[in-house]
Amino acid sequence: GCRKLAEHSELQSGIPDIKGFRKLTVLLFEYYSVWYSDGLLSASKYLEDLYCTRAKRTGRSKLPVLYFPYAFSENLHQPVRLGVDHPLNRKYQGKRVFLHLGTITRNYGAFTMIRAFEQLPHLRDQARLVLIGRGRHLEEAKSYILSRKLTDYIELPGFVEEEDIRYYFSVASAFISPMNDTVQDWARCPSKLFMYLPYRKPVLTCRIGEPMTVLNGAAVYYKSGSANDMAHQIENMFTQNEWEADSKPHLHSWNQRTKEFDSWIRSRFNK
Repeated sequence: GCRKLAEHSELQSGIPDIKGFRKLTVLLFEYYSVWYSDGLLSASKYLEDLYCTRAKRTGRSKLPVLYFPYAFSENLHQPVRLGVDHPLNRKYQGKRVFLHLGTITRNYGAFTMIRAFEQLPHLRDQARLVLIGRGRHLEEAKSYILSRKLTDYIELPGFVEEEDIRYYFSVASAFISPMNDTVQDWARCPSKLFMYLPYRKPVLTCRIGEPMTVLNGAAVYYKSGSANDMAHQIENMFTQNEWEADSKPHLHSWNQRTKEFDSWIRSRFNK
């Protein structure tokens, strides 16, 4: 007798590596969730639109669908004023830090970012690229950086404890959130994007999926997959000297999401 909700955080049937019988299976489960559930939560606008369409196709046009993307924790992600003697302040003093947090893989844009910065030797005294995280291409990326003599310009510190991430974020001048022009990336909700918002810094990203929906004017856009265009946009950022952005973080905390969810539940099911 309970109300059953299904949450979709990605579109498995749109992942290129899922093929054949497995793709058919996940597609059936996706449609089954529409039939089985009393309501759906969709972590991206793409998924919201898709499941509204699927609900109509299956005769469930009145099925409630809530746009429910990820958010950030106010306890973990707020700017921190670091003292002049803090190691990160000393390390990056006078530098513009471009920061990415995520899995270090080709598919998530690791080498796009590295090759973009490789094209900017004239900015090496002014900029640093910091890629935080681990992944299957981490060692390959380290070898590439070492072989190209980029170690003073591009850093891969690996895993950073969650409670220490805010210190890196607080010294960042801009964040990078690469996206691919694929169904998988249009449908997914990049969780790290929301961690960046409270720091009110520009995000270098693509006009694809959630970054375009969430950021609007708080982003600098480059052509997906193009290291050349990313490098060009970075140069423009230095020329324009704009390092603050109104990312409206008050709209994207987990406290705010809880209020939205509670309001939706009460309006749809408490009757």
